[in-house]
Amino acid sequence: MHMTDTIRIPDATTDLIDAMFDKFVAAAHDGCRPYQWQRRLLHNVIEHGRWPDRLDAPTGAGKTMAIDIHVFLNALAGLSLVEGEELYEALAGLNLNGLPRRLVMTVNRRSLVDDQYEHACELSQKINDSGVTSGTDNPSILSSVRRGLVFRESLNGDEHGVCDCRILRVTRLRGGEPVDGRTREWRYHPTECQVICATPDMFGSRLLFHGYGTSSAARPIEAGLLAYDSVLIADEAHLSRQLVVTAKSVTRLEGLCESPIAQSVPVLQVVSTTATQEGISEDDVHVGVEGPDFAMDTALRNRMCNPKPVRLLSCEGNDTAFVDMLVEQCMNAIKVEEAKKKELRGVVGCIVNTVKTATDVLKKLRDSYRSQYGAPDKRAVFFRRVAAGFPRGVRYRPLPACVVLLCWLFGHEGVLAAVGAPSNLMSRPWWTVRSMRAAAMFLSPRMRPHPLNSMLVV
Repeated sequence: MHMTDTIRIPDATTDLIDAMFDKFVAAAHDGCRPYQWQRRLLHNVIEHGRWPDRLDAPTGAGKTMAIDIHVFLNALAGLSLVEGEELYEALAGLNLNGLPRRLVMTVNRRSLVDDQYEHACELSQKINDSGVTSGTDNPSILSSVRRGLVFRESLNGDEHGVCDCRILRVTRLRGGEPVDGRTREWRYHPTECQVICATPDMFGSRLLFHGYGTSSAARPIEAGLLAYDSVLIADEAHLSRQLVVTAKSVTRLEGLCESPIAQSVPVLQVVSTTATQEGISEDDVHVGVEGPDFAMDTALRNRMCNPKPVRLLSCEGNDTAFVDMLVEQCMNAIKVEEAKKKELRGVVGCIVNTVKTATDVLKKLRDSYRSQYGAPDKRAVFFRRVAAGFPRGVRYRPLPACVVLLCWLFGHEGVLAAVGAPSNLMSRPWWTVRSMRAAAMFLSPRMRPHPLNSMLVV
């Protein structure tokens, strides 16, 4: 049972918050607008004074936007502390200061942790870069958010008590990362708005006083910070059922505590998100995508509702015959795309599971492509290796009807090549990616997963 009371947000306040949230998302994500279910999530958290128990949103619906919502809510909480602020009167009476300062997002794939971490880092960078305009007469929405986060960190609305440094701390906790100052710094700033991207083991071990790579003296600090003033969003919760059960048990036990801390600081809140929810209670509060949303969110409708037919082809013969079949399917798909109007053309993706197959397909596909369409200077292939995902700031859109070739290795990292890409952008023929989401982002005009006009040949 939740200990918070539901409040009704006045319509005028709702309109004001929605307008500010729309500007915030547009400024942070190159003019994009939030989906209807994301607005409902924002309203639900404010009304209930806590995060819901479940997010019912399918893959590609924008669950990572929970990071932006968390930051925005903390900014509102900070602005509500200061008399004289434009939103002070409108936010009065809302239980914003009872919301958690730390957001922990867990998923049991390192590559997906990296994606969430990069999303949060880009948001943090934009908010901190906006600080240079905070003193102007007409500050940007990002500088207003930054100002709210400063007030939030100071506890009492005094921005002079906070040093002029980076606001919104982002931390990544996963295997394969060195345990250094960057992974420890978060625990020394308990009043900051923070985003922590972690694997389930990294979060669960810290919650239970056995954090990997932490000293015995630091373990109680990390356990206390994660058990209080934090919200856990467990993505792909069906793969981490015990983590969700354990985290909810900690919440229940801490809620029974009669200490002053438990009465004044929010106990760990647990949000599960998965396509296969289990153990659903009638008392659970949930927010997600609903059918009527598609009438307004056309991009989401096209992403979720467009037909995605699958055709199974068998190949009899050796590896050469298999490669020839892949090349033939790719070229057929290119012809289909070339026949469409330019604005409707998509990108063809080819996914294989060995480097040799990828190399053979690339060679034959390049020759077929050149003989069919010519112009090798404009239909070049490029190569680049990156540590994880795409380098920040890269916004590359392949030409319509070009082929993107992905060699998928061990379900973790792959090698990406494109036939039909402008040669003036990259000079080498491969691009290493760390997740299918990163590959899908490559195919998308706005670097978003699940492009509308794309075809995969597997």
